[in-house]
Amino acid sequence: MSQMTVDQALQLALQTQQSGEHAHAEEIFRQVLAAYPEQRDALHMLGALLFAQGRSPEGEELVRRAIALAPNEPLFQLTLATILTGTNRAPEAIQILQRLAHDNPNVPDVHLNLGVAFSALARHADAVEPYERTLKLSPGHMKAQLNLGITLCSLGRNEEAIWILRDATRRHPRVADLHATLGAALYQAGQWEAAVTACQEAIRLDPNSVPAYHNLCLALTDLGHLEDAAEAAKRTTELLPQFPSVHISYGEAMRRLGNFDECRRAYEHALTLHPNDPDLHNNLGNLLSDQSEFDAALAAYRRAIELGPNVLAYYSNLLYTLQFHPTISPEDSFAEHRKFDAAMCEPLRRLSTAHINDPAPARRLRIGYISTEFRSHALGFYLVALYANHDKSQVEVFSYADVAQPDAVTFRLRQNSERWIDIRGLSDDALAQRIRDDGIDILVDLHLHMGGNRALLFARKPAPVQIAFAGYPGTTGISAMDWRITDRHLEPPNLPPVPSSEKVLRSLETFWCYTPQVEVPINDLPADRAGYITFGNLNNFKKVNESTLGLWARVMRELPNSRILMLAAQGTHRRWATAILESQGIAPDRVGYINRGPVKDYLAAYHQIDLGLDTFPYNGHTTSLDAFWMGVPTVTITGNTPVSRAGFSQLSNLQLPDLAADSPDTFVTIATTLARDLPRLRHLRATLRPRMESSPLMDGPRFARDIESAYRHAWQAWCSQASRPPFTLPTPPTQWIGLDRW
Repeated sequence: MSQMTVDQALQLALQTQQSGEHAHAEEIFRQVLAAYPEQRDALHMLGALLFAQGRSPEGEELVRRAIALAPNEPLFQLTLATILTGTNRAPEAIQILQRLAHDNPNVPDVHLNLGVAFSALARHADAVEPYERTLKLSPGHMKAQLNLGITLCSLGRNEEAIWILRDATRRHPRVADLHATLGAALYQAGQWEAAVTACQEAIRLDPNSVPAYHNLCLALTDLGHLEDAAEAAKRTTELLPQFPSVHISYGEAMRRLGNFDECRRAYEHALTLHPNDPDLHNNLGNLLSDQSEFDAALAAYRRAIELGPNVLAYYSNLLYTLQFHPTISPEDSFAEHRKFDAAMCEPLRRLSTAHINDPAPARRLRIGYISTEFRSHALGFYLVALYANHDKSQVEVFSYADVAQPDAVTFRLRQNSERWIDIRGLSDDALAQRIRDDGIDILVDLHLHMGGNRALLFARKPAPVQIAFAGYPGTTGISAMDWRITDRHLEPPNLPPVPSSEKVLRSLETFWCYTPQVEVPINDLPADRAGYITFGNLNNFKKVNESTLGLWARVMRELPNSRILMLAAQGTHRRWATAILESQGIAPDRVGYINRGPVKDYLAAYHQIDLGLDTFPYNGHTTSLDAFWMGVPTVTITGNTPVSRAGFSQLSNLQLPDLAADSPDTFVTIATTLARDLPRLRHLRATLRPRMESSPLMDGPRFARDIESAYRHAWQAWCSQASRPPFTLPTPPTQWIGLDRW
């Protein structure tokens, strides 16, 4: 040390550190401190080096010693704040950084680190201003642009994030993280093809970029490039096995690819690494439900709820799966719905405010529809007829759309909406306020507990009247939901009512109004060519259970040469179904399966089927309508819940109630009798489509009038309550109350 000055020694140590020789740099710093124990720069530099190596306690101690020697040195304070943020003490760091920002307003790194500290606490809204301030002081600051892009994505402000990140990639084209984050923003904005391009560029720059592979997988999955998505997802699990999300992405890619067994292996392996990750339990539950393993699925959902009690998806998946369970009673199912309401919805009642809508019973009503499925989806096609036939002198249609990839159906629905509001990324609180500001009179829940639902929005009661309809016939369990729409066949007044948190509107002749998705011609009866009857069921496989398979086996035993065709992804559940049928005397070569595919191919599969056999307790809904449209009659068995009376409702509207059985024995009799009556099967094949077209099942104007009648009844009920006492504006609050996002 005697041959160089302290400054020269410190400069050498920094150069050595920058070349990656950290141990040598540490040795030089310590030599300086051995000679000059209170050399503050050496203390600070060594502290920063040790922190960067993961030796945080030693590093912090040295930096604090430097600060004690120079309490007004901003750089030392900044390093301490960085250490505090990196050791999960961001609140302390924020206090230091806010003082520094006040005293040093023109130092970019102070504002950058303040943003980082806010981000560490997930205070994304607070982080935006420091990052933006950094960029004002230092335009093109790479880390500030990257962090601001990530923060804006977290806030759902994807278009702003994309603009920032595109500028960043132009300024810093060789930084892989920028391209990967741009890919994430593009994916969240629904620009999937552009997201793929950005992620591929990130991978070119850094072949081990986990964020790039992860977002590439997501984008490819949604584009339908499932094999490429699975390959990208597999790579993420190899690069970062300790992160549950990468296993979830891989499992989802496998599930979408139809490889349920590999999906299950991925989830079960991930759970050995992360047994307390609620998302893994939830996704495993989804897979088990798809494979008709309902008890195991419910157990997985309950474990997810136990580990993550404030996540709507876990509750909704459990409640939706209950609809398919063959032995859960309506009373037990409703009890679970009430538990959900108490846990998730009741705490939100405090967010409700008095509604100031004009309570005039006969005025034109503002109707709000909310959905992720304003597109080529079964729900979207149901809405086509309703939207096209709404009486615009009676209702004003507001569509709150969360649609990532609009298509031709989106365009048709938008054309028939007075207002089309894009709600992608909008929180429930923000959306509730928008609905209040729009003066919506009746808010319609189209999903219930199916995917994409906004149940917690409805719990906030943003509209005076709230109605559940269309997703499936059943209760939401939400105490803030006023009504649900059903039809007179699903829930006739003469039957004991099913438990429900809503009042029931029976204004409809049919719960469904069918619009064909694509044109596929009807062929001749397959049995005439094959020489035997082919039964079929192309429902979601989760509707298939052991008792249903046993009932189908009874029918097939009566016709020894018959076959059956089912829709099911590849996996052990196919072998499970085949084994059950075999145990009931049905040889495996009489059982066939098809994979899920494009709509046109799915409808063409009915060219192989002579007669449909329905599922129980969850009947076919859209699938049965598809079968009728393709000339395939379907024999059903009628239960005591709305989802188990769908077949009866549809057959009643087709004037074919004789195909609806009231018991298993009657089901077998009806199915075997019709299967032997080839002349009637030929007649039905030729006439079912025109029969549908002339029935209430495709009468759009009648369907719309019935729906509007239900809306008017519910509205008038609210008006009769709202008009007493006299209508007055509520007193404004004396102060605003800040509410955290749920």
